[in-house]
Amino acid sequence: MGKGILVPVDFSKILDITAETGSGIPPERKDVRMDQIRIELPEVSLAALTWGPADGPLAVLLHGFPDTAHTWRHLGPVLADQGYRVVAPFLRGY
Repeated sequence: MGKGILVPVDFSKILDITAETGSGIPPERKDVRMDQIRIELPEVSLAALTWGPADGPLAVLLHGFPDTAHTWRHLGPVLADQGYRVVAPFLRGY
């Protein structure tokens, strides 16, 4: 099994999100594009939300039940702004 790579993230930028916009996304982050992709694996096909450059270091955001990938709609753009390729798959429940 492969080894995971932990990449340090400056969470002070994430925690500094203002409430001025009402969305929880700082005004300068509204231009970060969110896309939806399809991940085809041998045993399952998953949809996922993505942010950031395709060649950036990968950050995979996993949600729990009963949440969805949209749980990460505020964090995804912040990580993308730091150069990460963010992928948040829609995971299956039980």
